[in-house]
Amino acid sequence: MAREASSLKALKEQAPVTQIRARATASYQLLTAFVIVICAVLVAFFIHATVDDAVPAASQVGRVYGLIGVALMAFLAAYGIRRYAYRARIMRLETWYRAHLVLGVVTLTLLGCHSGFAFRSMFLGTLQVSFWGAVLTGIFGWGYQTVLRNWMVHHEFRPTVLRELDESLTAARESLEKQVAGLETEAAGLGGISLQKLVAHVVQQMGHIRFQHVWRFPDHSYWERRVHAVLKKVGVADLPPEVQVVIVELNHLEVLRWYHVVLRAWTTLHLWFTFFAIQMMVWHCWMVGRYPR
Repeated sequence: MAREASSLKALKEQAPVTQIRARATASYQLLTAFVIVICAVLVAFFIHATVDDAVPAASQVGRVYGLIGVALMAFLAAYGIRRYAYRARIMRLETWYRAHLVLGVVTLTLLGCHSGFAFRSMFLGTLQVSFWGAVLTGIFGWGYQTVLRNWMVHHEFRPTVLRELDESLTAARESLEKQVAGLETEAAGLGGISLQKLVAHVVQQMGHIRFQHVWRFPDHSYWERRVHAVLKKVGVADLPPEVQVVIVELNHLEVLRWYHVVLRAWTTLHLWFTFFAIQMMVWHCWMVGRYPR
């Protein structure tokens, strides 16, 4: 009874937090819809205002769009820096993330209208590649983070960073080596093949399976079934349960590390494109101001 009472009390205490989060999510969705409408209006206005211009980007409206877009993109680049500085306390990371998405739509609208897919020179071509590279990697990152976040919420309840995963992987590998070494060095009835080599083969086979199926974002039970299937196929399904648990945990940590490595690689690539695009855009703005057409 005391446990049930404490559980009910905890639920009551969490209820206001849940309601606040629900209101915050609804407000964010409303803001997103409003921004999309504003962007549609901006596109329509740009088309109407530059219909008679041979080079819309060189018009007054086109230049205003470009300048505002460059300023917004420079601000958005700060989000990438904020992601690396987890100890910084300049706004919450979630606030940065949502502001990044909302303002990113506006930036894409303004600079997309301004660019016009101009490849009239090597400079403009490089500028287009850097800008649209930043946009495409940003869209990929948004989709990847959304899928990964949903998977983590439903299947992973231990928030980790890459450094902690590497430490846990090292500990799991050492534990597996010690447990296997503590068993018989030669597996009976397996033609003299050492147990260490068989377990290493199991770990290697799971690496191939992860490479093929990790993008499906399966749950933990799927990976556990695959580990036991490989153990049975190799002929070591009778390993002690504590050894099998370590192999399952080792595979689980490898899956998490794969997701984190892809996230880190995307962040780095996106920042490279973004910073290069900002430099090209600033140089472009200076040249246009210096040598106006």
